Order: sequence, then structure tokens, then C-alpha cells
Amino acid sequence: MGTITFHPWPVRTANLDNPDEFRIDLDPQPGRDFRDAVTAALELRAVMAEHGLTAYAKTSGNRGVHVYARIRPTHEFQDVRHGVIGIARELERRMPELVTTSWWKEERGERVFVDFNQANRDRTIAGAYSPRPLAWAPVSTPLTWDELGEADPRDLTVGTVPALLASRGCPWADIDDHEGDVAAALALWEADLERGLGELNFPPDYPKMPGEPPRVPRAGGRPTGRMRTTWPEGRARRGVGHRHRTAVRAYARQTGQEAPEGEYLFEPKWDGFRSLIWRSGDMVEIGSRNSRPMTRYFPELVEAIIANFPDHSVIDGEIVMVDPELGDRLNFDALQQRIHPAASRIAKLSRSMPASFVAFDLLAIGRDNYAERPFRERRVALEEALAGPGRPSI
Repeated sequence: MGTITFHPWPVRTANLDNPDEFRIDLDPQPGRDFRDAVTAALELRAVMAEHGLTAYAKTSGNRGVHVYARIRPTHEFQDVRHGVIGIARELERRMPELVTTSWWKEERGERVFVDFNQANRDRTIAGAYSPRPLAWAPVSTPLTWDELGEADPRDLTVGTVPALLASRGCPWADIDDHEGDVAAALALWEADLERGLGELNFPPDYPKMPGEPPRVPRAGGRPTGRMRTTWPEGRARRGVGHRHRTAVRAYARQTGQEAPEGEYLFEPKWDGFRSLIWRSGDMVEIGSRNSRPMTRYFPELVEAIIANFPDHSVIDGEIVMVDPELGDRLNFDALQQRIHPAASRIAKLSRSMPASFVAFDLLAIGRDNYAERPFRERRVALEEALAGPGRPSI
């Protein structure tokens, strides 16, 4: 059976940058179930009410509970996410044995996880009345708070929900009549900052964000004190050049790694965001290595790409930032500041801290697919594609 799950953004077409929905996803971890999520949701409702938000609940369609509130679209995604974190931490303080905001699964234990990252830009939750792709055809169903206490999500399916809706209407019908302000939730965030509680982790497919903790669990995760004894074949691209091979062997002597035999061409390690860029006419799409959209953050690159890339092309490379003060080195911390939810801030930074793009592979041009061709051939085609009068601004 095929199932189409509807995943609407928390915005409306009049303003795509400022959410008008405050969303919290309560996700029971192993050892907890739907009833535990309901217990957390009931206390969450009280926390939100104390901070000017009228909460509405629905089943996730599986084991969790989604809690929403309508808010005035006065703040960007990042601010709303911080408001969600403020509310989530307050809930955790009240129910520490049941609720956790720990991003790492290793640290959550048998508790209900408050998924604050569902408030990020480009993150979505299954919409109200959306079917879910499970064997019993469940539906993510809006319920009254009284109904939630007695509900069994397995009873809310594509076969039963239409009759339920017809019998008593939609419990969310008046959600627009209870528009709240995110300011009080943001005040919780600010108070936590004063207590020394800072930013929380972003999802792994997002660029590293300013103030974000290390992307490994505190209890472990990343190996330490261990080094490869051989150079991974995938790190090298077969090409030409004794100079490159000699440099790699010098590096191998310093690190204890064995350099590969043969003729190789090595790409320098650029300290930036690995990106794929598509250009077709005046349309440009920049995607990160994890397929996250990056176009909106770098308007100055869009202009340079239209001016310099051949039409109908796909080019692989890296977005980098030359240190705006020193000018003689790359600065990844400065580059991270370019990932900002506010359109006005993006425009300002594109002028004061413009990024650059280092192109190192051609995947397609016109009707020709270069992806399966040898790298040596792709590299020559890339240099030809970007050749022209003067030096391109990429």
C-alpha cells in the first residue's frame, strides 16, 4: 500500500520566514509508550498556558503526541526554535524522571524526548489528519484534551477517523482564534542562558551552527588517540602528478600512514561547506552534501554562478569564507555565521562577508553526463567550462 504523508511547513505563503505555529514533538523512547507521552503532553499544556500559548494536541499516528499553538509571525525560525527549547527545558525541570531534552539517544534513557529540532527551518511534522505508512493505516488525529487522555492511537485509522470528525467536528477549528506571542517562551530561553545553559545540537544534516555543542555524545562516540595505518583509497582521485604523490608521502611520514602507490591527484582539504550546484538559465540551486538547501544563504554566489557557470550544468565544490579581517586564510567560524534564519541578516552578511566557491568537479553540462567519466576527463572539462576573460568570481 502506498501512503502519502502530508508534511506542511509552520508558515503561510504571506511570510515564509516567520513561523505562525509553535510545534513540539513528544517522542517516547524505548521503555516508554503513548500513555507516557500523554502524561508529558498534559503538563506541557500547563507550561505553555503559563507562557501565553494555547496548546492543541494530536496523535503522531504512532506512539507520540504532537502539541501545537498558533503564534503571531513576529520571529524567525531560529528565535521560535529557541522558544521551543525554553519551554522544553521548563517541562524537563518539572518532570525530570519522565522528560528529556537530550539530543543524543545514548543520554535519553527511558524517557519522553522533547524534539526541539522540529522547529528548525525546513523541518516538518506529519500534518493533522495525515495518514501514516504503518500496517494498520493510522492517522495523525487532532483530539480534545479530554479525548487525548483516553485515546488509543491504534483506534484512529483511515477507517475510523472520518466518522469521528463527522460526529463532533474538528477540535482544532478555533486554533486561529487563540494566537499567542512567543516572547514569554523566549524569556525562558534567555533565563537559561543566564544560568549557563546554551545552544543545543542541530540535526546532523544541518551545517555546524554558532554556539552549537560538539556533535558527539558526551559519554563517547568519536574515537580518540587512534590513527589509520593505511590511507583510505576513497580519499584519493586517480590522476597525474609526481608533486602530489611526493607531498602525500611527506604527510605519511609525519602521521605514520602509508601513502597509496600509483599516480594520484589529491584535492586540498577546504575548510567550508561541501556543495553541489545546479544552474539552468537564471535558476540556481545550491545543496549541501546532505541535500540540505543552501541557496537562500548565499545570494552573492547565485549572482556569480549565473555569470560564470555554463548553462545547464552541475558542479561539485566547496563554499568557503576568506577571513574578512586577515584576508590571507579561510575562516570556518565566519562562514558558519552566514547560516542565519533572518532574510535581512543574510542580505547584510552577503555584502559585508561574501563567500567564495571552490569548484573541483564537473558532473554534467548540457545534455552530457560526466559523472561516470574518468576524473581526469572531468577535470579538463571543468577547467574549460570555467575558462573565460579574467578570473571568475568563484
